[in-house]
Amino acid sequence: MKTRILKSKNVSFLVIILYTVFSFGTHSTYAQTNCDVDINAKKNRNSKNISTEGSAYRMVITNNGSNTDTFVLRSIDINNTCTNPDGSSNADNVVLNYNFLDSENNKITSVTLSPGETYNFLVAVIVPNGTATNKWSCVEIVASSTNCENYSSSTVLQSMVIDPSVD
Repeated sequence: MKTRILKSKNVSFLVIILYTVFSFGTHSTYAQTNCDVDINAKKNRNSKNISTEGSAYRMVITNNGSNTDTFVLRSIDINNTCTNPDGSSNADNVVLNYNFLDSENNKITSVTLSPGETYNFLVAVIVPNGTATNKWSCVEIVASSTNCENYSSSTVLQSMVIDPSVD
């Protein structure tokens, strides 16, 4: 009889622990589903020629989540891992600089969007002096949620630096 009571207590304890673990797991998963963002180059123009004078990509970000969220914008150099559009080696890819700009050309670092809201902005590409021409550059543009830890969405931009004096 004593053994049966001990087993019963162990089973009850195990059930309580499992319930607690799965309750927190479900809550965490539910919270993560509230975050959903798309970030893309307008008209899917993720690749373009950039003169040494620079240029910009037109971007759009949409909050598909169920809550208002602030998305932090950042750029990550991925020259070592990207595949160039023309199939050339990425060994000679060049590093460019990037700024995020609103519609009035003011620098921005984040965007706050209501559920379903879309925002247009620019990724300005700055070609540093002395950058080699006829070379590719690859960058990942990332929008990270401030509501959901470790949630982000990204897109890749690929720029061919061209010499504007050559036709």
